[in-house]
Amino acid sequence: MSEKKRKAQADLNSQAKRRSPPIAATKPKIRVRYHENADLARYLIASSPGTSLSTDLEFKPYARKTQDVSELLLHSSNHPTIDFTATEGGTFADNHLKHYVAVFDPIRGQLDITEAKKMTVRRTIRQAGAVEEDAAPVEPSSSYSSRSVLTHTFGTKKSKKLVQSRAENVFYSQDADPNAANPLSEALLSSMPEPEALPTTSDGRPIDAAAAIQAGKPLPKPDLSATDVCQAYPLSNLVFPSPYHSTLAAMPIAEWRKLISEAKIVSSSSRFVAERVAYITQAANIHPSPETPQTITLQLLRYIYLLIEFSRAISRFRHDRPITAISKWSTGKITDQPSFPTPLLNALTTKYCPGGKGPTKSDLILLHTTILALTLHIPPPSGTHGPDVLATDPTHIQQDLHLSPHDARQYFRELGCKVNTATETELSTWGIRKPGEKAGVMTKYAKLRLPLVFPRVSKGPPSGRR
Repeated sequence: MSEKKRKAQADLNSQAKRRSPPIAATKPKIRVRYHENADLARYLIASSPGTSLSTDLEFKPYARKTQDVSELLLHSSNHPTIDFTATEGGTFADNHLKHYVAVFDPIRGQLDITEAKKMTVRRTIRQAGAVEEDAAPVEPSSSYSSRSVLTHTFGTKKSKKLVQSRAENVFYSQDADPNAANPLSEALLSSMPEPEALPTTSDGRPIDAAAAIQAGKPLPKPDLSATDVCQAYPLSNLVFPSPYHSTLAAMPIAEWRKLISEAKIVSSSSRFVAERVAYITQAANIHPSPETPQTITLQLLRYIYLLIEFSRAISRFRHDRPITAISKWSTGKITDQPSFPTPLLNALTTKYCPGGKGPTKSDLILLHTTILALTLHIPPPSGTHGPDVLATDPTHIQQDLHLSPHDARQYFRELGCKVNTATETELSTWGIRKPGEKAGVMTKYAKLRLPLVFPRVSKGPPSGRR
């Protein structure tokens, strides 16, 4: 065992003897020289916070001595629109620090250290109409013009639009000769887009923008020139087919007259009709002549009942498939009434189901809004809405047409109505609540007044939220 240990130790000693001796590292000698002579030209360390400087810039030096202290300034105007100015220091820390530049010459083995000046380069937009130094001096432009140039150079689209708008206001506020040629105003006006031409009627009269937008919607056409609120949506525009008085005269109202005169209840699948048929029929029985307003109102209520049932029937058909014959409809509410003339039902089908196919969404909206406009002509229990107003409770009709409360209120607003709660005076005038009666649930009513106020066209979400 001891022989093996001595042998291993001998091998290690032999390996150590075979190693080559380390070579002594040769360290070159470097001479350091510090230049502290103030008359020597110093190096410059320039920084430009925020941007990088181009290598093509040429700076002109300027020096100023105050109290034995020299201050250096560099200026460059090579750029077409931007001036560059370099000044000593910059921040509080730079003013209390010294900077040095060391240059090493490997041939001579010498390191030269020299104190350097720290410069900070700033950029300024050259004012509009700047002239050369040898030109005649001009008055400096205002700070607003320099900000305008800066905005047009680096501003966003929104800020440029704001500057242009302010310039237009300044231009139009000047009391200059309107016939005098102004190159600035001509350039400004040429950059503005041409205004869109307003739509006109067939005889050349301009159409109001709101009316033009309203005309493109699937809504009954109002009479914007009407001076009476009852003529804002005349029956001639709501009752189809024309003439409206012939269509209303064909409505079967004899059965309703008979039931009400016998103090019986008129059965109806419409909540709107069921709530109003009693007092309207009683008023028509008191004034039985066909030309009286009470009889026309009863005929109109019967026509609304027909449209409600017609809406329920056609809403079951798909818009891309042909509808079946009227005699085969499964509703049972229209076809089982022998008093309705077939030409009337065919005319309604042609209007609201064009092409012989089921109604589209626009067709149903037109039918529903027509029914809503007709309900405004049905008077309240007192027989009158009051001066300069037509009103109705949208609760029952929205249930008959299977509309959501939001859609029903929106359709009334598209017709020009305001949907809000009624005052105590209005409720008393309509005969819905007696004076001094305790208020119950606050119901919102659709009220139509002149002039008609249509919803504003949405401009979309703000650009910052997109």
